[in-house]
Amino acid sequence: MKNELEENRPILYSGYEDSNYNGGHAWNVDGYQGNNVHCNWGWGGWNNGYFSLTTMGGFESYQTALISIIPEPYMNPLALFEFEVNNMTVTFIDLSEFVNETTIELWNWDYGDGNIETNSYGFTEHTYNASG
Repeated sequence: MKNELEENRPILYSGYEDSNYNGGHAWNVDGYQGNNVHCNWGWGGWNNGYFSLTTMGGFESYQTALISIIPEPYMNPLALFEFEVNNMTVTFIDLSEFVNETTIELWNWDYGDGNIETNSYGFTEHTYNASG
């Protein structure tokens, strides 16, 4: 378990109050100090702390650990848009949601002339002062 934590991999741990599988719970083990592991019980921080594997906060029976959890790396979204030009005004229409697996919540539009806009929808219009 120490090796998993040193490699920054989360551990999902579970246990029961007794051998009849009463009072079970699953939680995160996210660190260690000496021979004790740090438990995040998932209760908004209440009672989180370092525990021995033999006492484990009241969940001593039938303990299991899920290890080798490797989260997928975060991928920056791919920008894809089309545009329409009408004199000096350009309308930008985002198409990124068609090529990304995650939902895009904010768009940062950099118009290349020193103006930047952030909005929560995939559409914007900008009027340039000079052609080019």
